[in-house]
Amino acid sequence: MAELIVFGVFMIISFILGAYVGQKVVKGENIEINPIKVIDEYKEEKKIKEKIAEEESKFDIMMNNIDSYDGTGIGQKDLR
Repeated sequence: MAELIVFGVFMIISFILGAYVGQKVVKGENIEINPIKVIDEYKEEKKIKEKIAEEESKFDIMMNNIDSYDGTGIGQKDLR
């Protein structure tokens, strides 16, 4: 079972590296492969996307609260 997990992780890493190198080739940029750096950049990009999604969600709740405001707290959602 552990072998399957390790093999799956290697497949995912290989896919990410392949996509990274492919994008570099298409853009005509210099190819420098550093798997640690690629994974760190991917994690940072993922954190940024999650932060943006969270902010958009809060904005949507605020707009919904403004639209449903009738002078009372009924129908208002929390921004947690």
